[in-house]
Amino acid sequence: MALDNYKLYGDFKNVMSIYNLIGNCYTLDNKLDSAQFYYEQCIDLLESVDNFLYKSSVLNNLSVGYRVLGDTLRAKEFLYEALTYPISSKEKSRITHNLAKINFHEKDSFYFYMDKSFEFLQEEEDIDLKRILYQLYSRFEEEQRMYDLALDHYKNYVHYLQEVHKKDYEESLNLLQHKFYLKGFEQENMRLLIRSQRLFIVGFIVIILLLLAVVYIFRQNKLLGDAEKNVEYLMKMSELYNEKEKNLKNIVLQNFNIMKKVAGLEQYMVTNPSSSKLLKKFNEIVYNQDSMNWEQLYETMNSLHNNLFAKLKRDFSELDESEFRICCLTIGKFSNMEMGIIMKYSPHTIQSKKAAIRKKLGVKPMGNIGDFLYNYYENKSHDI
Repeated sequence: MALDNYKLYGDFKNVMSIYNLIGNCYTLDNKLDSAQFYYEQCIDLLESVDNFLYKSSVLNNLSVGYRVLGDTLRAKEFLYEALTYPISSKEKSRITHNLAKINFHEKDSFYFYMDKSFEFLQEEEDIDLKRILYQLYSRFEEEQRMYDLALDHYKNYVHYLQEVHKKDYEESLNLLQHKFYLKGFEQENMRLLIRSQRLFIVGFIVIILLLLAVVYIFRQNKLLGDAEKNVEYLMKMSELYNEKEKNLKNIVLQNFNIMKKVAGLEQYMVTNPSSSKLLKKFNEIVYNQDSMNWEQLYETMNSLHNNLFAKLKRDFSELDESEFRICCLTIGKFSNMEMGIIMKYSPHTIQSKKAAIRKKLGVKPMGNIGDFLYNYYENKSHDI
């Protein structure tokens, strides 16, 4: 009855806020049908509001509710609609941040929306939003086991967290100064200020020391984890290698001398089963001995594939050498992790270079480079 009275007076914003809050309460109580009913009521009233900033804010809130309900498609629709309104870059950054959270388990989509979120923030500085974005980045890349990137983004998160605390501290301090100034207690105010600053400095030093300890432990564990992961993938690659089959993947692995390198690692691990220097030994065996002869590899691949790679280099001369090699390995159906081991790149670097390749080739942002090249030479007169 009270909500109907609000409608009569045209106070749509208050009614929408109440519907949204009721829906949130039912969501928290796991009464999803009731929650969806009130969210739908809120959507019906949205057409009556002409404040774009308010509409985008409501749609953003509704997307969170529907995400909790498990309806991610509906949640995305609300966010896409919110982006169509003429709102500030900071609000757009918040919306694309929520889209990244929805696409947390879809790597390409996650990176796309995170990049858009940072792009919008270039126009308007917001340290608290940057803190949130770097925290999400760190959590995502830690789950993907890309620990170097996770650590870098975690450092950025800590930096902006400190900036937020510093800002809050300065605002609180200014308010305190103003209060005592009005009451005429300037001397007492100065004493409290000095004490607060001392506590802040001591606390800051303690936090930095703790962070340095955490970072050191994290990095040591990460280095060992990276080494074990690289060894594991190298072993899997060796198991798939068959020197009798003259396909592209086997040719690359043969040129990489994978069996010799695996044998060297196995011998080292027998005598050093839990060595903290495993990553250093991995790099020494895999990259400092018998490096890849790419020019010889190109000649062999061209002879087996009707000069395909020479034509690829001719038709897409804008690709640099590393991008061209990634195209070759993509045609050979190597995964990002396998490419990273062969080229001594991280999987994230491979992903970034693939994004640049797509742009140069004219492939859509999340398109398959291998499929594009296959269709390019199979379905037209680009003489393969």
